[in-house]
Amino acid sequence: NALLPKYLSQWLNAKHVQPISSRTYFFARLANLLIYVSGLTTALSLAPVLAYSFTLGFNPLLGLIAAGSAYLSTFGVTLALVLSYALILQVVPAHRLQRALGYFQLAMSFVIYGGYLLVPRLMNRTGLFSFTIQKSFWVFLNPASWFASLLELSQGHWGMSEWLPGLLALLAVPVLLYFAQGKRSLTYAQRLLALSDDSGQSKTAKAPRSRWSWWFRQGESRVVALLIRNQFKYDHKFHLSVLALLPLTVLYLIWGLQGGSLRDPFVYLLSDFGRSMFLYLAIFIFPIMLRPNLIHSDAYQAAWVFFATPCDRAQLIRAMKSVVMVYFVLPYITVLTVLFVYFYGNPLHALLHGLMLLLLMHLFLQLEFLVPADLPFSLPQRRGQTTAY
Repeated sequence: NALLPKYLSQWLNAKHVQPISSRTYFFARLANLLIYVSGLTTALSLAPVLAYSFTLGFNPLLGLIAAGSAYLSTFGVTLALVLSYALILQVVPAHRLQRALGYFQLAMSFVIYGGYLLVPRLMNRTGLFSFTIQKSFWVFLNPASWFASLLELSQGHWGMSEWLPGLLALLAVPVLLYFAQGKRSLTYAQRLLALSDDSGQSKTAKAPRSRWSWWFRQGESRVVALLIRNQFKYDHKFHLSVLALLPLTVLYLIWGLQGGSLRDPFVYLLSDFGRSMFLYLAIFIFPIMLRPNLIHSDAYQAAWVFFATPCDRAQLIRAMKSVVMVYFVLPYITVLTVLFVYFYGNPLHALLHGLMLLLLMHLFLQLEFLVPADLPFSLPQRRGQTTAY
């Protein structure tokens, strides 16, 4: 027993202490991602699992199969996306990939938000209860039908249209995992390193302009203005996180126009606004959703400069609010005011309404930057932070 730790230590040093390989790094990131999506899957599938367990009579086996199908489909989609990214990383230059994926995610945000708002309008309430999907070859081209077939198998349906898609569902995850751990993962860490290097080169290749706006000329205001401007220009993640807030406004505008034209608040009563009130919801949550993108960053460790220079950190936070008002909120309200002019037919009413919205958003920003008072880009990125806000 006394010699066991010595031999164990020698065995570990000789056999199992290896440098971290690219494949190890790949699987560490993949495990972290699967744990994250497992939590989301649990939250989203809990109600359907309970429905399958009790609404058709007490059938816990059907509920367990439903839960297993949900997790299998989630893991399959996750592995497919990871494998797709690994394949793309090997053929596309890193700086182009980062920009292309960012705009792809921006386009997908339109699809996701639009799905919640527009798809229910394609079906009436009675259609939801009578809606059925006929089995056909085209239906089984959708991998979602493979995992749905597992529910039919648990109910005793063992036709070829059930067991063949079910077999594909069971094989999908291990097959994707096999290809993911193959040659695609061998150069994963190297490609991520190249991605960061290329991104840095693309950022440093462009020198920032020497002149700045007349609005912010000196002190902490100029520092924050330069920082946010360059972050928006060269940091694709921050750039797209700000642009990703626009689809919500566009879709709420479309949703409001389906109930008629936008109402002039100087002419109509509040009860006449109808669905157009959702547009104002998007307007007021715009600064609230914008703030976390201004204080979280992958380069948060560079925030040490705020504590090593003789600057007033309270003024930095106030300046951050002012810069957000001038460079994000003001253009946002200006575009909306132009829309108000078009729909109201009265420029004076539109200008007064836009000014009132601008003042209210300024008040919201005052409260939002009050507590907690964080410095710009001084906190690390947290997974799911945008969803939390």
